[in-house]
Amino acid sequence: MERNRIPVDKPVIVTVESQAVGSEHVSRPAYAMGMRWYVASVDPDAATAIEYAIRALGYETYLPLVEQRHRSGITVQPFFPGYCFVRFDVDRQDWGEIRRRTPGVRLILTMDRVRPSPVRDRVVEALMESADERRVVWTDPRPFLHSVGVPLRVLRGPFLDHVGRCVWSKPDRVALLMDLLGGPREVVVPARDVVRA
Repeated sequence: MERNRIPVDKPVIVTVESQAVGSEHVSRPAYAMGMRWYVASVDPDAATAIEYAIRALGYETYLPLVEQRHRSGITVQPFFPGYCFVRFDVDRQDWGEIRRRTPGVRLILTMDRVRPSPVRDRVVEALMESADERRVVWTDPRPFLHSVGVPLRVLRGPFLDHVGRCVWSKPDRVALLMDLLGGPREVVVPARDVVRA
């Protein structure tokens, strides 16, 4: 599905000062260093166990999950079936051991079949921020619809930081009942400008 595509950054090439190799000075390109998130292709039937095995090697991992509703109930499955995020420094860590030492890891995604392709940090951060304590990512197709009576806080505009109870909700706006000017008043605000209080 289109929503489950993982955007990757192109590797950033920086110039390294000439370096003595034997008796010669050689200039060569190098990639930007540092801890970055990468994507491991894993056996989709064992993603959770594989994530724990990679973590046991000392790597930071993240396997976002999603709830799937069925007639028989709700199951929790990987958000990106067959993929797990792994964080490492491509220049300072033996990232090849992830595949060598972890059964079920197929490969680390690359752009040039040589070096792993980093994922934008903001992508992983956004998934983490939208997940609950179980790592289940919020994917409600109607993200701005709220139940009647739910307390909501206004994030911007003239009613910034005011809290009101939802009277009605539509995809683009929400009506809140607030105590204003000595009594309850109904105020309509953009739906994107409120969160649960």
